[in-house]
Amino acid sequence: MGAHVDVSPISMKDLIEAMDKLADLTKKLSGMLRSAIDRGAELIEWNHARQLKNNLSDFLAGTIELRHSSNVRLVDLLADPALDSEHFVARLDTEIIGALASVMILIADLEKVQRSVASKEFYELMVATLRGRETLLFQMHRFLRREHQLFSNSDSQQFCKFESRYRQLRAQLIQANKILAAYIESIQDKNAWPKVT
Repeated sequence: MGAHVDVSPISMKDLIEAMDKLADLTKKLSGMLRSAIDRGAELIEWNHARQLKNNLSDFLAGTIELRHSSNVRLVDLLADPALDSEHFVARLDTEIIGALASVMILIADLEKVQRSVASKEFYELMVATLRGRETLLFQMHRFLRREHQLFSNSDSQQFCKFESRYRQLRAQLIQANKILAAYIESIQDKNAWPKVT
């Protein structure tokens, strides 16, 4: 025969105590779950801020590199164009193509974080500066390629216009970078690891 299980009757008092314990346990679990959800949201927010700071810091480094490398070379070339030299035209066009590639990468990088920063102070100025630079570089490239010939001294006015506009865009980039650097610093200030409670 099978084993016999002894079941003793539960008193009403024992049943009420067990239900009270179950209610207390449910309340504790509910509080722990709410706390875990809050902590998870805090960690997600912290991680987003950290990623945004890192992305913007990399972007800022790219704009600084642009300002100090191709920008300097282009301004120097445009300031004293050797219009009678095929070497000058080829070198200038190479610098323009390199700068244009850098600008297009920066624009793509900025578009990746657009949702997070479109309302920030630096954003519109940065977009205008990079798009203005992109347009000017395309114009300069087309100007150099228009006839595949050496330029006359009358073309020097066009180079002066390009140089002047490029210097304006450089000044805008410097200003946008200052505002961006301050924004990154504000993210960094808020970017402390969530505290354990």
